[in-house]
Amino acid sequence: MKLNQSVQRAIAILRAAASQPVGETASGLARQTELPWTTTVRLIRTLEHEGFLQRLPDSDRYLPGLDLLRLTSSGTESRMLTALASAPLERLVKQVEETVNLTLVVAGGQLDVVAQLDPPRLIRPANYIGRWFPEHASSIGKLLLASYDDQRVAAFLQTPLEQLPHVREAAALIEQLLAGRGQDRGRRRAESGSEPQE
Repeated sequence: MKLNQSVQRAIAILRAAASQPVGETASGLARQTELPWTTTVRLIRTLEHEGFLQRLPDSDRYLPGLDLLRLTSSGTESRMLTALASAPLERLVKQVEETVNLTLVVAGGQLDVVAQLDPPRLIRPANYIGRWFPEHASSIGKLLLASYDDQRVAAFLQTPLEQLPHVREAAALIEQLLAGRGQDRGRRRAESGSEPQE
């Protein structure tokens, strides 16, 4: 399969610029991508003109541009995942005859419900698409937290918990997570047919 080298080079420059939190100079982009200086400058100018790279004011450093950021934050990821997951989600709804949500973990530990499928018998379903929840504020989030090892849970608890009626403090959350871990281990033992060890 023949690929377009110019596009590959432009993508390499974008990746290099995005890899540096404070941006990267043109010479740094050329060095990282191992491209000739003239090629790098030509691609930088084109990407800047198209809004995919932006030069920082009073600086010679480049960051991903606003047009590129708009493309990446337009919900494309959730639409793609929803399309890929739709058949398995439909099968799961038929199997359990309950509402099924596709939820993404986003930066900052929030949960974003991007798809919801309801069984036909549900008269008036609640719609959670587009709602964000802290990890500790939903059953999906608590399942995710219960899957974390102790060190990762401890790191999560270093940030203040949003005060919610069903979880007001870290101790209550830890108790719920431990209960969830115990139920999960018991369920796995039952499914495998093994008895708990004393």
